[in-house]
Amino acid sequence: MDGLRENVVPHWLPQVHLTGVSMEATGVYWKPVWNILDAEKKFELLLVNAQHIKCVPGRKTDQKDSEWIADLLQHGLLRASFVPPVEIRRLRDLTRMRAKIRQTPGQLCQPDPKGLGRREHQTRLSGQ
Repeated sequence: MDGLRENVVPHWLPQVHLTGVSMEATGVYWKPVWNILDAEKKFELLLVNAQHIKCVPGRKTDQKDSEWIADLLQHGLLRASFVPPVEIRRLRDLTRMRAKIRQTPGQLCQPDPKGLGRREHQTRLSGQ
């Protein structure tokens, strides 16, 4: 993502007189781009719920989707989803990571039955 930050944001986007950026909230794919653009503080950012715009007929490709979202943005027809401030996003990421780590030790301490079975079989074959 550093290449994106270094090349696209400071150079290309302002050259095309871009003032607003909108994107669909699909999975986690929007987050790195959002974070880069949010850090620049040069653009009006709008995160849109994909369910709100996918009911439009005739949209079949990502290219058409992006053109449709841009058109809706230009006409002020998009409803923004809530994106918490960067401090809250970081705290949420840390909380999720902590929860995942707390679940992991129990899984790591449990023996792998397949692995143990292979070792026992190899030990018997070697005569030990």
